[in-house]
Amino acid sequence: MSLMQLKRVSLSRHLFLILFSAYIALFLNLAFYRQVLTAMPLTTLHTTLVFLSMPLVAFSVINIVLTIASFFWLDRLLIALFILVSAAAQYFIWNYNIVLDRSMIVNMLDTTASESFALMTPQ
Repeated sequence: MSLMQLKRVSLSRHLFLILFSAYIALFLNLAFYRQVLTAMPLTTLHTTLVFLSMPLVAFSVINIVLTIASFFWLDRLLIALFILVSAAAQYFIWNYNIVLDRSMIVNMLDTTASESFALMTPQ
């Protein structure tokens, strides 16, 4: 019985960037889209078009940033960073029903390790 050699699946760099940009824009922003729907109901054509344009804008911005980073071979590092940050933000938005704004991000960056460990308690 002969063993078939499996062909390794390969993606072009452009397809790789497009797929991950779409994944981040569509799936890792579901909590954001849910909060937008509660704040801006889709009652008119204008609000519907604004809501439908949000994933397209997110996809475009993420894809542009990743494409620029791919010139310096930093695309995989940035994709991993985008996925970690987006997943963490979605977790907090989904579970604690909060809105992450600029002041919250500044507060997170100003927090020291000792302050963070003081806030962590076992459940």
